[in-house]
Amino acid sequence: MMKARWPLLSLSLIALICTLLATACGQSQAQQPPLPLAPLRNSADLTKLQIKMLAPGNAVPEMQYVSDQKRAQQIYKAALASPQPVPDNPCPAIAGPRYQLVFWAGTRAAEIITADQGGCGDIFLRGGDLRQASQNFWSFLDQAIAGAPLVRQPDHVEIVRYQGDARMPLYAKITSKAQAQALFTTISTFLASSQSTTGLCDDQAASYDDLFFYEGEALYHVQVFSGACSQVRMFGRPPSPFLRPTAQFVQQLNQGLTSVKFAPANPDKLEIEHAPTAIRSGSGPAFTTTRDQGVIQKLYHNAANLPPWPANKDASCNTQGTANSYDIVTFSQGGAWLTSATAFSGCATVSFGRAGIGGGYMRQVTQEFWDLVHSTRSS
Repeated sequence: MMKARWPLLSLSLIALICTLLATACGQSQAQQPPLPLAPLRNSADLTKLQIKMLAPGNAVPEMQYVSDQKRAQQIYKAALASPQPVPDNPCPAIAGPRYQLVFWAGTRAAEIITADQGGCGDIFLRGGDLRQASQNFWSFLDQAIAGAPLVRQPDHVEIVRYQGDARMPLYAKITSKAQAQALFTTISTFLASSQSTTGLCDDQAASYDDLFFYEGEALYHVQVFSGACSQVRMFGRPPSPFLRPTAQFVQQLNQGLTSVKFAPANPDKLEIEHAPTAIRSGSGPAFTTTRDQGVIQKLYHNAANLPPWPANKDASCNTQGTANSYDIVTFSQGGAWLTSATAFSGCATVSFGRAGIGGGYMRQVTQEFWDLVHSTRSS
């Protein structure tokens, strides 16, 4: 089956639903305005690459890989060498992972490229430069992911605890290397030995812990679901199947978390991706990142209090292609992703997503929400 180049973001994302964003409070931090991308003369300026992988239909990254200077330059040059798409070329109706590639020059981001492995394999460079990724591009990207550093002795772990639809996420950070290592050993040993598999959890009220083990910039990402959805999943290369936890594993994990103190999630980073719904040259995605606590908290509080969408009312949107753009608003704390809100222009709903879980519930979008998004993007 073939399709024309149209949606930049899968329209199934509009059906995503997530946990209720909650009012956050915490210590004020120094305000930092958004930084523009650093000037980039050529690929020789690039020093590293961060690769964020997003599963089909999910706007929250599921994994982050860090690549060295050589790989960063290879991938960037392969993107520049990729051909422009043939006009009116039909694309396979196949969903694939989407990547956000953040290239760094020293201490600043210098380029952001989005790459979609589904459909025609489109990639967007700065200024909406649309290309069709070459085989070299995908080969170098696969090599970068395969060669990314592994976590062996984590220096800290961050945990986001989701307690169901209508309850706010909690956050905790373990800075003790000994405690982080003990948790890491418990989880990695279980994942390496367990053979009992289960299916993907689709219970939107499920409770689960999202654990982010870091060793420097290397990430080991694991989710542990409780209750009826009881399962464990590790993201990475390759991702583990959905495994059924044993009583021994649950006991060991709970013991390791006994002294951990959770608090309401308090995001300290906000990212907004603004993009057209129609894929065409010259109109690609634009990115805004800020750590301005006033901006973040205002938008986070607003999103937390958006009215719920009536259960008996149709929540579908843009099925006729009437929206001309969309925004993905992602909140994170430390090195942990909390949630994202996706809103299409002209739609009455906004959908929320969490890493590793699809579906959820819709909220009614308000003009104040749009005003805050627009003002953040234009600052």
